[in-house]
Amino acid sequence: MTLPSTPSSTAVSNSNQGTNIPSIRLWLQTLLTTRTGPGELRHTVVTLTSYMTISILAFCTVTTLFCFFIAVTVFDDLVRKTAPSQLWQKTKNRGLRMVDWVSILDQVKVQLIHLAEFEQEKRESWPFNQIDSDRFHDLVTAVTEYLNDYIHTNRSQQQQKQQQ
Repeated sequence: MTLPSTPSSTAVSNSNQGTNIPSIRLWLQTLLTTRTGPGELRHTVVTLTSYMTISILAFCTVTTLFCFFIAVTVFDDLVRKTAPSQLWQKTKNRGLRMVDWVSILDQVKVQLIHLAEFEQEKRESWPFNQIDSDRFHDLVTAVTEYLNDYIHTNRSQQQQKQQQ
């Protein structure tokens, strides 16, 4: 969609660039008079509305995320300044100990296995084959094996502690 040409008497002059910028009213009048079919006008209105909607949603999302992160930062700074450092350290350590890191790593391992299988299936469906195409799959497999060994070791240690 291009802007219609306008006479210089109805355009606003921009002194920085030296070009004429048509007014919005003139642009809409020209757009409505040059479009003869209702389908073309409907398409233009739908396109304009969709662009405006996407722009407003993007602006609102970015603004909301910015405000959320500012609020979290202010709350974190407030707690750090008002709470004694020993109390803050004990709370942080207790919270980190209460999280079951082994189960979280187990879930990450399962997701990595699914990713490696999905990637390998997609690569096998390609019409061309690369010579070293299994590097990513080998890397993900090595990471999951390491995580599996770590999880197995930690769970066996936890079971031994519970039996004693």
